[in-house]
Amino acid sequence: MPEILLLIPPNKEGFIRDTYYGCWHKRKFINYSWPPLYLYQLNSIIKNSKIVDLSELSFEYGLNYFKNAKNLKFIVCNIGTFTFKEDLMFLKEIKKITTAKIIVFGQHPTVEPEETLKSGTIDFALRGEPENIINDIINNKFNKKELKKINGVCFGKHISKKTVIINDLNSIPFPKRIKNKRYYNPLVKNIPYTTMLLTRGCPFDCIFCTVPTLFGKTFRKRSIESVILEIRQVLLQGYKEIFIRDENLTLDKKYLKNLCNEIINENLKFTWICNSRVDTVDYDLLKLMKKSGCHLIKFGVESGNQKTLNLLRKGITLLQIKNTFRICKKISIDTLGHFMIGSPGETRNDILNTIKFAIDLDPTYASFDVLIYYPKSNVNLQEKSKLSVRELNNLHDYAFRKFYLRPIYILKNILRTTTIYELINKFRATFQLWRGLIKSIIS
Repeated sequence: MPEILLLIPPNKEGFIRDTYYGCWHKRKFINYSWPPLYLYQLNSIIKNSKIVDLSELSFEYGLNYFKNAKNLKFIVCNIGTFTFKEDLMFLKEIKKITTAKIIVFGQHPTVEPEETLKSGTIDFALRGEPENIINDIINNKFNKKELKKINGVCFGKHISKKTVIINDLNSIPFPKRIKNKRYYNPLVKNIPYTTMLLTRGCPFDCIFCTVPTLFGKTFRKRSIESVILEIRQVLLQGYKEIFIRDENLTLDKKYLKNLCNEIINENLKFTWICNSRVDTVDYDLLKLMKKSGCHLIKFGVESGNQKTLNLLRKGITLLQIKNTFRICKKISIDTLGHFMIGSPGETRNDILNTIKFAIDLDPTYASFDVLIYYPKSNVNLQEKSKLSVRELNNLHDYAFRKFYLRPIYILKNILRTTTIYELINKFRATFQLWRGLIKSIIS
């Protein structure tokens, strides 16, 4: 048994813990799971550590793991708001059978450190980016006077007022990845796949997002040399596709163009997908991304109503959305449009208009999500959607049916398949989708 466990706790509700947003829910229609990148990163930083993924187990089976944990000194967890109560219950039970100190980081400890600590179960809550301060706790021998001097470290009644931001991203060691066939993403063309982070920070003001709270508003980049070195390492480990998790990969066009050119010049053969905004790409950049292996981009569209986009402070227009998706289609880059329902003040007609906009836009894939109101986001809780939770859930299900059950969509999706794994992946995703759609109709 190692001295330090990097833990993914059991979860009854099917949440995937995610550093950016606290968590993602495994879809009612299509499930997916991605590697715990931040735990991989900490695994490369902390000596004598081990990642333990109990997310598919029940509480009872999960607790069995700790019955022989005699030498365990620390348990480290990534905690999100919507898994917090459940995670706290599990950690409380662990405390009964081990003397290990519990350290948590992520979205919830960053924005709600007092709530995180008040039960007494959690020993340390880290605010912000954990890589540069985690070993300060582990190696400190619990000298509280010294710990109080470390920005971002909260314990007991001591709450650090500063959130830790790492300016030099090159100083962070590469993640210590572990291959696991259970990690599944219906959007990838090739397996095995993994994830990477190249940049951090978000200068935008979207009211629903906590990313600037966690990573700050200053956009920071790793050097091209560092990124290429990690890509080489990933390829040597046998990975064939990379999901670049950055929220703003395309913000600095010159940086990304240099990276794409380096990938092409170095003849690095892999496929990749990424996130982007519609207002930070153009034809030349997208064409170069395609040439370097990018086959799909996920765009935050959010709404088909300009008034809603303005209220969300998204900073984009419907015309920009249409133009960017048109360019992607022209140069054969697949797209996923993220759409939200339940924005402040939204009516049923507003949501139906967003669904129609999604169909007219015709992305390769569409994701519809009910807006979640995160702590410390800028959403005014008094301005929630005018619809009930039941109405929003019904519209959510209707959106999936309306988008995915079009015969022309089904035919086009089959015809654009280019790899055997992609074909298998699509059959798997289609089965999950139809099963979910049938359940939604019956219920």
